[in-house]
Amino acid sequence: MNKKIWLIILDWFGINEKKENNAIKLAKAPLFENLFSKNYTRLEASETPVWLPKWQMWNSEVWHLTIWAGRVIKQSLVEIDDLFEKNQFEEIEEFKNWINHCIKNNSALHLFTLFWDGWVHAHINHLEKILEIIPDSIKVKLHLFWDWRDLPQTSMLEQFERFLEKIKDKSNIEINSISGRFYAMDRDNNWERVQKVYDILCSDNIKKDISPSEYIKNSYLEWTYDEFLEPINFTWNTILDNDAIFHLNFRSDRAVQLTKAFYEKELEFFKRVDLKNLYISTMTKYYKAYDGHVFIKEMDINNTLWEVISNNWMKQLHLAETEKFAHVTKFFNWWKQVVFDQEEDILIASKKVKTYDLDPTMSAYEICDKYLEQCNNFDFSVINFANWDMVWHTWNLEASIQAVEVLDEVITKIINKSKEENIDIYITADHGNCECMFDEKWEPVTSHTVNLVPFWYLSNWEYVELKQKHWTLADVAPTILENFWITIPSEMNWNILS
Repeated sequence: MNKKIWLIILDWFGINEKKENNAIKLAKAPLFENLFSKNYTRLEASETPVWLPKWQMWNSEVWHLTIWAGRVIKQSLVEIDDLFEKNQFEEIEEFKNWINHCIKNNSALHLFTLFWDGWVHAHINHLEKILEIIPDSIKVKLHLFWDWRDLPQTSMLEQFERFLEKIKDKSNIEINSISGRFYAMDRDNNWERVQKVYDILCSDNIKKDISPSEYIKNSYLEWTYDEFLEPINFTWNTILDNDAIFHLNFRSDRAVQLTKAFYEKELEFFKRVDLKNLYISTMTKYYKAYDGHVFIKEMDINNTLWEVISNNWMKQLHLAETEKFAHVTKFFNWWKQVVFDQEEDILIASKKVKTYDLDPTMSAYEICDKYLEQCNNFDFSVINFANWDMVWHTWNLEASIQAVEVLDEVITKIINKSKEENIDIYITADHGNCECMFDEKWEPVTSHTVNLVPFWYLSNWEYVELKQKHWTLADVAPTILENFWITIPSEMNWNILS
């Protein structure tokens, strides 16, 4: 098959007609200005079209799972909510085994979770509901990870104090430790950050003479906000032999490294305590090699985009930088976590900076160079650019504008190459944010927007007139297969955008 197709993903790039606080429209970006002046489809990327609750914004994982599946799939957070709503969570065999381990060994139960009321990685509702069904006889130690990447930077204190009020009569529950997600949820192999968390969980048993609320307030006074709170243990207690650990995050990518620190027999990055008979559970399966206890089992989803392309003996390239490796590689091959035949994954190292407003270019130039070097070797290629996502989280509008301008330059090079080689190219996005960074009061827009996202198709040097003007993310995969003249699996949507 001679036909080649490229797919470019603009991470966090939504549609917003207003210019104010819109990094896309404020940037000097002739390519994007031209693209938006042409014909394009607007894709739904939130709520029902991706099987999320109404009014719910979404996250990168949901988008990638939806588009690769080519259909709407019930998301794990909805499944968890349903289990609690129907009082079925406590009936899960894994939950019973977890509780029985603590009773049998007279040991403590340690809960790890991102502590917030959003829906990207975890939700405080899940923590509260689990605490309600744990027997009072079991000692519960809470290890809470703070976040402001998707929330106002001092939002956690008020939420935390409301939570303390709810558990004040539960004498078996204590706040054992707090850590900013910068440390506890790193996903780019910055193991020195994870080690700081591990040490206060397992070996730093010097009691701090300060309450959690006081610690948070003092950190704010020192300009250290939620995401970057230094790990701290407030008690004499650490994780001991025979204890049980349960990581509540339902999204996997930022739970992998801390889980490995406890689960893997060999770990080269730092020295660990020799803990025996730990019972480790995770809400979902976080990585391929993890074979421990899981509450929400993997779905058996067949005939995804990557799988169908592989079954048709076509070579495919997945390219991204390590901060977003999961979004185009085996990690999200619909939870199968496999590399299909004739699939090649190329990961470009992300820059080692604390926050990406310090380097809004990230690894975009390196991705582009590698892609132009490799693209002709593959029938289908997908590239993910993470700049808008990672820079947006800093709420630095000028840096976000710079990120738009860098990507405008880089993607122009890729489009020009596609024209030279007569290769079809699709350009789309996962969800919005950089198009709406601040509200009318100049407060940061801290949640993902529910704006529609664009979908462009270029072929034979021209913008292709798209027959569907307003559709959904699940229609991208069947559109690509249709363009390849591949039979669309019955499990996929049959709406063709082009």
